[in-house]
Formats: sequence, structure tokens, C-alpha cells
Amino acid sequence: MKKLLFIVLTVFTLTSCVKSPENCYQCKADQIFNAKTEVCDCVQPFPESERPVLKTDGYNFWDSVCKYFTYSVSYKNPETYPYYSHEGDTLLLCGWIDHTPLEKRVYSRDSTLVKISLMDDSVSAAMRTSSNDLNCIACPVSLLGKIDMDKMAYLKGIITFSMLNVGFFELNSPADPDKDCVIPYYAFKVLEIKNLKE
Repeated sequence: MKKLLFIVLTVFTLTSCVKSPENCYQCKADQIFNAKTEVCDCVQPFPESERPVLKTDGYNFWDSVCKYFTYSVSYKNPETYPYYSHEGDTLLLCGWIDHTPLEKRVYSRDSTLVKISLMDDSVSAAMRTSSNDLNCIACPVSLLGKIDMDKMAYLKGIITFSMLNVGFFELNSPADPDKDCVIPYYAFKVLEIKNLKE
């Protein structure tokens, strides 16, 4: 009797997997079953229809840049990230620099670059007194000292996907690299910064 019950349960399980394969896959909380490929895909932080278009001939807010480059991929398949082709692209940013005191800022290993946050409004910038975002804006210390923090800043720089290009080293690895999803690192390296738009 036990043998017959075991066979019936096995057949039922196998046939239910054929009819509804998502029941047989154990997707993590940050994944969703893809019926077309029959694998667990990473859940994206927002719908693709909400991804902003970056201006190539004008200034962008940092929030828009972050939203554009935020895309979740499997930790074991980072090459599926669709934006690596933007490595070295020049971008223009505008906004207000956070009011973190220089002594509390995060510096690169060689102390030539410092992390800054760029806010969409002056009130948010004045209230923010720490700038330790993982995806960051790396500004040369020599340029930051010439900027009036109470005025809008206009930045020109490049996008990079390597922490080594901006001199910061941080490790962000998931607990289970075989299944967890991650958002690849990106940064904006400032080449020019000013208070007046040209």
C-alpha cells in the first residue's frame, strides 16, 4: 500500500510540474519564474516603461541616471547586465551637492577623490550630511573646494562600472551567489564642475 501511495504521489508531482512548472522551481524572494525560459529571473526594481531616457545634449538629474542604470541581474551571470556598453560615456549632471563636511566624506584610497551626493533640490542637499552611497559620484577634492554648495552645480564626467576607476573599494556579494540577484556597481567620475551653466 505504501509503495502504491508513493507511486501515485510521484506521478502527481511530475504531471503537475509539466502543467505548471513554476510550482517545481524554488525562486528566491528577489526572483520571479519566467514561463518562457523556465528559469527564475531577477525581479526588476521598477517596470521598464518607467526607465528614464538620458539626455545626451543636456543636463540630467542624478536620480534619473541612477534609475536608468539600476537593473538587477543574477550574481553568477553579471554579463547579462545590459548597460556595460556605456563604460566611459560622457554625461552632464546638474543638482545641489549634499552638505556633508569634508572631514566626514568618504575619500578614495589616494585621497584625490571624494564621494558626493547630488540632490534634485537645495533643501534636500542642505539636510543631507552624509554621502556614502554605493553607486556614487566621485569628485576630485581640488574641484569640490571651488564650488558654492548653496548654488546649483553643473557637472561633466564619465560613467564607469569599476570601483577601481574611482579609487573606492567596497565588497557587495550576496549570501548565495548561485541564486541571488544584484544590481551591478556604477559610478560617475567628475571631470569638470561649476556653479554657472554655460
